[in-house]
Amino acid sequence: ASGEDHEALNEKNGEGDANKRSPVGQPIQHMAALAQCTGEAQYVDDLPSTRDTLHAALVLSEKPNAKLASIDASEALAMEGVVGFFSAKDLSEEDNVWGPAAQDEQLFRRDVVTSTGQSIGIMVAETQELAQRAARMVKVQYEDLGPPVLTIDDAIRAQSFMGSKLTMECGNIDEAFKESDLVVVEGEFRIGGQEHFYLETCSAHVVPGEGDELTVYTSTQTPMKTQKFAAHACGIPINKVVCRMKRMGGGFGGKETRTVFISSAAAFAAHRLGRPVRINLDRDVDMWITGTRHPFLGRYRAAADRQGKLKALDLQLYCNAGYSIDLSEPVLGRAIFHSDNVYKIPNVRILGRMCKTNTVSNTAFRGFGDPQ
Repeated sequence: ASGEDHEALNEKNGEGDANKRSPVGQPIQHMAALAQCTGEAQYVDDLPSTRDTLHAALVLSEKPNAKLASIDASEALAMEGVVGFFSAKDLSEEDNVWGPAAQDEQLFRRDVVTSTGQSIGIMVAETQELAQRAARMVKVQYEDLGPPVLTIDDAIRAQSFMGSKLTMECGNIDEAFKESDLVVVEGEFRIGGQEHFYLETCSAHVVPGEGDELTVYTSTQTPMKTQKFAAHACGIPINKVVCRMKRMGGGFGGKETRTVFISSAAAFAAHRLGRPVRINLDRDVDMWITGTRHPFLGRYRAAADRQGKLKALDLQLYCNAGYSIDLSEPVLGRAIFHSDNVYKIPNVRILGRMCKTNTVSNTAFRGFGDPQ
């Protein structure tokens, strides 16, 4: 820890042993360490508000598989200090569509909800507390559409999949298992989800400028998608939107895509009202609506000879994608590519499926399918 195991090179006269690979092992200070430790480093929620800044809260679905019968925000809008409420009826169907890979999501749900925690609308008020209280007062009537598909096992029984089958094959798996004198093992394994639990929850502060310009300050790993879908929702050219991302209080993949619908909703409200709008999710809401590492189910059959050399692997991998595809395809693809680990197995057949369930859309996480 002190750096004594690697002596520093003497930069002035070149003395020192270069083989010690200094500065590896030296106690080098992180560039932002002092600003972060003293609290001087500014995050999105630390940015000062102008006098006309508004605050926003999302109205979220409470049913996993239901038709939206009615949405009534009249009681909330009658409260002093509540400025506006926006939902799917305020956007065209085209402008309401978004998605990081396939555009299979809606900024605000229009007709049905396919998971709890989906955005039905955004409430805007003079204070954060008032916006959150008003959002809870919106009356949403649902019509259930049947039992939800919640787990990988549910999805397999219902054949509820999205995208195409992903496969990787080499050799002849069927012939390989016919060989005599093999040791064959088979079974299944399950890996649950994992919350990113970044210190800074998802947040955005959107400031309108001249001629439809918007500046979006947000905690995100995807400034480009932030810019693209904010412009798309507002119906303005993409060059009218600037995304500024100074630093994040953690991300780990959880802010690679799932911040976008939050910042886009705030951008839409700011654009319509012509006033700055900021939103900062409470921890419980952030954990509810932003997704986790993909839960996986694996069913395998493997064979080795009596010397312990692997001869064959037959594997089916299922991931719980949630209600949209998000980044599930590359996550599953990487899980497949890494399934043989460091071993050269001559006969392999791996099948991967993305399960469509009535749960929050799962997303990128450190390792991106490799740990699963």
